Amino acid sequence: MAYFRKIYIAGIFSLIFSGCSSETDIGEIHENIRQYTNHRVTVSGSVTEVFDLEVISYYLISDKTGQIPVITKSPLPSPGEKVTITGTVRVIVLVDKTLTAIEQN
Repeated sequence: MAYFRKIYIAGIFSLIFSGCSSETDIGEIHENIRQYTNHRVTVSGSVTEVFDLEVISYYLISDKTGQIPVITKSPLPSPGEKVTITGTVRVIVLVDKTLTAIEQN
């Protein structure tokens, strides 16, 4: 009976920890866009540029695998700042261009 209890407890822990979010490389998002569209991801990197426009605020984040825009309603970070963000991957079509971005939640 103790054997089954250990297996049960191990199963509970694996379920708990499999729900923890892990970071995704930006390049992985770009390479597998269909898999990530409309899904939440966590990415880390350095802020390279910041854009505070009248209708939208966003910044570019880069890691060793690529770069992606992050659309946000939160205060904008400074260029060079290291950030870890969680958001939903979106594909945005602008006239003749398609843009992949993360909408920060």
